Order: sequence, then C-alpha cells, then structure tokens
Amino acid sequence: MLILGTGQEDIDLGPIHPQDCESCQKEQPFRLRLLYRYEHLFFLFGNARAKSYVIVCQGCGTPYRVPREVAWKLGRREREPIPFMGRYGCLMVFVAVLLTAALGVLLGQ
Repeated sequence: MLILGTGQEDIDLGPIHPQDCESCQKEQPFRLRLLYRYEHLFFLFGNARAKSYVIVCQGCGTPYRVPREVAWKLGRREREPIPFMGRYGCLMVFVAVLLTAALGVLLGQ
C-alpha cells in the first residue's frame, strides 16, 4: 500500500530591516517567509515545488513576493531552508531502487 499525498508549508525565515509598506503608507517591520507546495511518499520522501519567497508587513499583514536572490540577501541565507528529504526525497527512492537493481544484477551472475 502506497501512502501518497500533497501539502503546503510556510517557513518563517525571520525578521528583516523595516521598510516602507504600500498599504500602511509608513515604515513598518517585515518578516521573510518561504511558501512552497510538496508531494510526499510515506510522509518521509518529499518533493518540494512552487516555491515563493514573500516579505510580510507586520503592521497590516500584506505580503509582497520577492525573487529568490533578493530574499536570500534580505534574510542573509546561506543554504536552502527546506530539509534535504523534503526537497530530494522522491529522487532518493528512485536512486535506492536503481542501486538495488544494479546490485541484484551484479550479484546474480
């Protein structure tokens, strides 16, 4: 029995420096967030997709989408915040099957 599913995640990457908010019409503190969707197999092997970085005004809650490069500079990110198995878990299942098949062929001779 396969347990397949989908979901979405919202990761808070912390505060960034205050900026002018177009909705509030004044300088407000902002937080950087990562929103993404994923598929999973057995709740362990994931595949992240549809990633978007947003800065959210703490005054009014208005989100503003920003490019990945800008988000990494604003949040001083050095590595991907999504866990490895959440990003490449489904790929690891295929690699494990291929390695098992290769071992079976080599040891079966």
